[in-house]
Amino acid sequence: MSSQFTTPVVTEMQVIPVAGHDSMLMNLSGAHAPFFTRNIVIIKDNSGHTGVGEIPGGEKIRKTLEDAIPLVVGKTLGEYKNVLTLVRNTFADRDAGGRGLQTFDLRTTIHVVTGIEAAMLDLLGQHLGVNVASLLGDGQQRSEVECSVICSSSVIAKPHRCRIKASRMTHATGIACVMKKR
Repeated sequence: MSSQFTTPVVTEMQVIPVAGHDSMLMNLSGAHAPFFTRNIVIIKDNSGHTGVGEIPGGEKIRKTLEDAIPLVVGKTLGEYKNVLTLVRNTFADRDAGGRGLQTFDLRTTIHVVTGIEAAMLDLLGQHLGVNVASLLGDGQQRSEVECSVICSSSVIAKPHRCRIKASRMTHATGIACVMKKR
């Protein structure tokens, strides 16, 4: 049985480490460091689409993402669950130390799998013409959410910057970020 549609194939995967200044905000693990690090995963397919995932930074995670490239490139989007299992199993030894005592999960492979999954789901959603939320759990549940926009002390004096940040969140996620006034 032939089909007029073909499933896109992953043609390229890039890993881009990024860093930037962070505000001194408290979280469950203590205060933020003055800098943040993240890894951006960019996956392209043969239909011209680009999917993006973002995960915590760090050299172990970056290196494992790079090591995973041959396991991802050449696979179809329909195989994404098998790809994730292959990555999880191939690099399971890198999580031998467990989660760690922090509230932040210190494992490597779980973050690597998450970054690849986010980028592949982004591609799959583009192929199917739906947003990623439609592919998860019970599908998209809402199109608008209340949110808190955290603005650093340098922004507090300029409330319009908080509105711009909320607008960017809406643009990036497709979900309206409705700010409550106090």
